[in-house]
Amino acid sequence: MPGKYTYFAEQISHHPPICAYHIKGEAGYLRYSTNRLNIRFTKGNLLFSNMYKEYIELEPYDEVFELIPPYFGVYNIIFGQIYLDPATSAFIKNIKQTE
Repeated sequence: MPGKYTYFAEQISHHPPICAYHIKGEAGYLRYSTNRLNIRFTKGNLLFSNMYKEYIELEPYDEVFELIPPYFGVYNIIFGQIYLDPATSAFIKNIKQTE
């Protein structure tokens, strides 16, 4: 059935919590990274992002992309209506073309 994938993850460290994962889709893509959250609390808002880059490989097209994820903010935690919004931009770079 198209669209299936396998997911493998491991908790590398508990203090600080760090997790590594690898996703392989039957359509010919790979996604992998190591996750360690960088969390900041300021003025009643919570900002968080993965400290490490993420990678996506599209095997049928021989492409490799590097993703720097954005910070996300959880706003108005103390007062007002809570909402989630990206606080910065994400950056995607085709690293196969730069070789």
